[in-house]
Order: sequence, then structure tokens, then C-alpha cells
Amino acid sequence: MADEFPQGQVPTEAAPAGMMPDGTAPQQIPQNALQQQKPKKKFNFFTLLCVLAIIAAGCYFGYEYLLGPKPEFEVDGKKFTMKSTPKEIMDAGLVICDKNGKIVDLAGNSVLSKTVPTTEYQIGIPGSGNYATETGIYFKVMNTASNAKGAKDCQIYSVTYWPGSDKTGGKVKVNGQDLTNLDAKKWTEAFKAAKYPFSDKDLGRFEDGDTTIILGERGQYKYEAHTETSSKKPSYVLFKNGIKTETSK
Repeated sequence: MADEFPQGQVPTEAAPAGMMPDGTAPQQIPQNALQQQKPKKKFNFFTLLCVLAIIAAGCYFGYEYLLGPKPEFEVDGKKFTMKSTPKEIMDAGLVICDKNGKIVDLAGNSVLSKTVPTTEYQIGIPGSGNYATETGIYFKVMNTASNAKGAKDCQIYSVTYWPGSDKTGGKVKVNGQDLTNLDAKKWTEAFKAAKYPFSDKDLGRFEDGDTTIILGERGQYKYEAHTETSSKKPSYVLFKNGIKTETSK
């Protein structure tokens, strides 16, 4: 016997599987909405300032200690650097002489491959005859090439400057500073003005006479300042190229 429905009601067909009774698709809820949302991090202005300060400090360090001023020398307005060769110095109008001021002919001097000869030359100002006006600037050369070459074409390895010697002349400046006849305090002021890589602590000890030598380094160059052991008066400054050769290790 057929099923009977209440009077006035019309039977309806069953909804397909997965569908709402009215035949529409169920509302999809995004999966991420079901997960608990993490609180958003607030922008931290103080953190940003710290990051910027670290970057600025790194840039300053890179400039001062790697890209800062390199050793530069000036004799009567004629400049040269640690990358100069004796030939370039002579082409600028200066001469090469020995420790007594006698002009040296470097034409026959050969330097072996990857070596630093022990011979030390002096920068001179052209004078009369075979002697030059001494400057107190002494230097050694180095040959970093794989073959021997003339000393006049070799790069400078080290420079030692003795300011204030009785027999020196000319106007000499090192990184724009005149060190002649200055006491230790004036030397430290000159070092700061030239931005030499000496620490403030070492400069203070040098000025007070508590040490006879201070050391610094920037890039490939090494810096030294010395005082006399007994009098504690400033004595000389030394600049050295850190490039390694067979005889500079």
C-alpha cells in the first residue's frame, strides 16, 4: 500500500550527497580561518635605529681602517706615496742619495724576484755637484715580481723619517703634517690630524712618555712612532708595506 502524505503537503526529492537540503553547495570556510591567528608584530623603531647605527659604525670602520688616508710624503711640494718607485720620485724633481747625501745612480742596481734588499736610500733635494740636500727620509724597495728588475722600477717597501736632523733641509710633510722640532704632545696632535691608526690609549702613553713606541695598522700598511729611550723626545716615524715577499716574512 502506497505511503500517504498529510493533506496539502507535496513530497520532495532527496538532496544529492554533499548538498544542502535546498540544493545549494555548503559554504566553504577557509582553512586558515580555522587556525588561531598569530598576533602581528609591531614595528619597533628602536630596533631600526640600532640596525642603522651598526651599519653606520661598520661603514666608518671600513673607511677609517681600510680605506682611510694612506702614507703620503711631500718634499718641497713634490709628493710621493708607498706605491711610488724611485724613478717616479726622480721624475718629480727629487734625487736618490745615500745616508751621507751623495747622489746614487740606480741604473745598475738589480733586485731579485720577491725580495727586499737591505740597502736603504735617502730622498734628496738636488744640490751642487754629486751631493744633495738631505731630507731625513729613508726608504727600502721591494720586488714583488716573478723576475728580477732594476731598483729604480721597484715599489717602496718602507719609509723611515727622522725629522729635525741638523743636516736635513727642505720643507717635509707627512700626510700634510710638519713634524720638525715638535714635542711628543704636538706629535700626537699631528697623528690625530693625519688620522693615523693609533689608539687613543697609545697616543696618551706616547704623549706622557710611558712608552717609546706605538704601533698601528691600516689595510696593507703598518705605522710606527718612536721616541728616544732616555729623553723620551720624538725620534722617528716608520711606515711599512705589509705585502709579503721572500725576505719580508
